[in-house]
Amino acid sequence: MSILYLLLLLPLFWLLGKSANLTTRAIIDMAKLWGLSDLTIGFVVLGLATSAPELLVGINSAIKGIPGLSYGNLIGANIVLLSFVVGLSALLNGKIHLHSSIERRTIYTSTIIILSPLVLALDGIVSRLDGMILVAIYLIYLTVVIFKRRRLETEITRPFIKHDVRVHKLWLWFAAGIIGLLVGSYFVVYLATHLSDSWNIAPIIVGFLILSFGTNLPEIFITIKNRNTEHNHIAFGNVIGSAVVNTLILGVVSLISPITIGDPKLLIAGIVFLIAIAALFNIFLKTKATLSRNEGVILVMIYILFIIMQGMNK
Repeated sequence: MSILYLLLLLPLFWLLGKSANLTTRAIIDMAKLWGLSDLTIGFVVLGLATSAPELLVGINSAIKGIPGLSYGNLIGANIVLLSFVVGLSALLNGKIHLHSSIERRTIYTSTIIILSPLVLALDGIVSRLDGMILVAIYLIYLTVVIFKRRRLETEITRPFIKHDVRVHKLWLWFAAGIIGLLVGSYFVVYLATHLSDSWNIAPIIVGFLILSFGTNLPEIFITIKNRNTEHNHIAFGNVIGSAVVNTLILGVVSLISPITIGDPKLLIAGIVFLIAIAALFNIFLKTKATLSRNEGVILVMIYILFIIMQGMNK
């Protein structure tokens, strides 16, 4: 029966990715029509829109009383983003050029924010107070980004913008995307719960190993879409932004339902791998503002190692 649940998850992951893409295109085009700046669109709209699957899965799991599913999903998602997705982008493009909009200081700050949910969970629980702290951290970061940075590469949103699209079509895309996200996230949580029962493992582990990959299909889609183009640096900026948004989502989930961490090994694994990835970024970018194909291979191998180690432990 568990094999059937896994097979049913595949089309649901596709639905989440496709729905998030529709929603992203609609929101960005509408934001352009409403006169929002590229800065606001890049850091707020795009980051939130591509994280819609994680947000909806998180809210659904919290409402159903299994917020640990979302915690595992989001912590695992950050590892997927920073190792597999960035590595895949470097592999597809041969090299990722980091423009001035992706500064080393931004990477350092983002790393601290990405690690904050793990630090707050060291006592075994992410409480509502912790949730408020996580939401506050994200809002402070966002405020600093918006008011301190003078410009953002407009290419971040350009691949999604189609100025000749009529407004009513944008609303249709938006509605279709939201419906797909609601339906997909509901059944993803439903099937993940049954997988957890079938395998007799905690929901947080299902989120850590399975959902974390499936809900990142929008970022993977953007990475593949922008391969071998002048926009190939987008993937790096997008995954950093999405990983930071996951901190906000965890804050929202824990506000709805506090998260209890049953297995401390998950925290240790998450902290070790995220710190290792952050350290590699620092090494790779220390002397040049690029990530090479060989460095992409290393990041992908780290993700494969992570999956193997977690699979052996479970």
